Amino acid sequence: MSLEKLMTAKDITEVFGIELQRVYELTRRKLLPCVVLGERQYRYSRQAIERFIADGGNQEGERENNGGLNA
Repeated sequence: MSLEKLMTAKDITEVFGIELQRVYELTRRKLLPCVVLGERQYRYSRQAIERFIADGGNQEGERENNGGLNA
């Protein structure tokens, strides 16, 4: 079993072109899947972020324009 290298918020901005403040906002709102390592230390799975984007940036129960990446 291989372990996936987790990404930082800055990595996400560079790879996916999402603004850093938007990454943090989605994380605080618990819309962006992440691993909490400690107080204010988050890491993200590239596969989970890709899935989140493919799903339109919406989580179950979220309206299409509320919480998406383009909101």
